[in-house]
Parts: sequence; structure tokens; C-alpha cells
Amino acid sequence: VGSGHEVALVDTLTGSVLRSMRFPSTVMSVATSPDGRLIYVTFDGTDPRRAKPPMFAVVVEELDASSLKVLARQYIDGELTALATAVSGGVWVANSGGMQWSEFLYLSPKLSQVVRKPLFPFPSGTVPTLDGVVTQGDSAQVFGRSVFLVGSGGASCDDPSTGSFIAGAPFPELSGGGFESWDPFAAWHGLLYGARVTASGLSTEIVRIQPPKACRA
Repeated sequence: VGSGHEVALVDTLTGSVLRSMRFPSTVMSVATSPDGRLIYVTFDGTDPRRAKPPMFAVVVEELDASSLKVLARQYIDGELTALATAVSGGVWVANSGGMQWSEFLYLSPKLSQVVRKPLFPFPSGTVPTLDGVVTQGDSAQVFGRSVFLVGSGGASCDDPSTGSFIAGAPFPELSGGGFESWDPFAAWHGLLYGARVTASGLSTEIVRIQPPKACRA
């Protein structure tokens, strides 16, 4: 679990903290690998590889879940917020601060970068894009054998290990221009949900989404 500047390993039977680790800034997200051996943590930091400002970056770390030892580290240049979603063999990081690249895939054991999604030139139907520009990456959510990548313009389902595009759709366009705002998706008991902000902006609806069959297999 992450709280403030710390990540803690907690005994769920007693509630006692078994081990903790402090980070230089507030922890943005913590994600556990499907086999429970690794955790991924994202937080604000600086990139020591950059010789001159701006040096700020989102830091992505892979840790041993039992010892909290850092095994690997990566940097996302100049971004603001990043949410980790662990998959078998690696982690997707959704960056919600930049307009150039929305989703990153890093593979273990060295967190080598495999994908920045969507890639240019964009395949027909690949989203999230808006007027040809990649929009912010809001979240990544594992569903069935796919990972859903969600942005402010739409969503796509992709192969979680390679980032290969399977299917996608833009969010409904508003009469005054732009798109409906859909907040991060969530998968639960084989169903996919999203929080949709209505056109008036005064209310939010929870909607159940029927993904394409290819994304559910």
C-alpha cells in the first residue's frame, strides 16, 4: 500500500506493518504483479541522466514485493502523473500529464521500454487521439486477455504484453465540439465500467461497457 511518501508491506491478518520504504515524493500508485512477486511504484522525481533543466520526471520503480528492494528504475520525461497497472511480465504506465505519449509498457526484469502508445502514424481506429493529436493517457485496465488504454478522446484494447492494437472507439462527440469526458475504467467480475461526465458537466453516470468480443477472450 502507498500513503504519502511511503510504501508499506502490511500483514492483512493483524494489520501490522512488516516493512516500509520511503520515497522522495508522494507515491502516485502501487501495482502488484499477477504472481505477487513484484510491485511497481510511481512517484515524482528527477532524471539524473539529464544534464540541464528541466530535470523533473515521473519515476517508475520495480521492487521485490517481500524485501522492497529496488530491482529496476525508469523515467518518463517531464510528465506530471502516472498510474501503474501490472501485467504478466511487466507494467503499463498511464501518463495523465502530457499530450505526446499516453501509455508506456515496460517489461521485466530491467523495465525495458517496449511501447509508447499510440504509436505514430496511428493505425485506423486507434484511440485515444483528438484531431490527430495523442490525448492524455488516463488509465490502463486489465480485462480478460486485453489491456484497455483510456484517454480523454476514447479507449482502445490492446495485447497487454506487446501493445498490439486489437480494437478501439472514440467517445461520443459533443454538439459544441470535443468529446464526452470518461473517467478511468474499472474491471470487476468480468464486466467493464466507466464514469461518464454528462454534457452539462453537472452530473456523472456509471456506465457498463460491452467490449468487442476480441477484447474479452
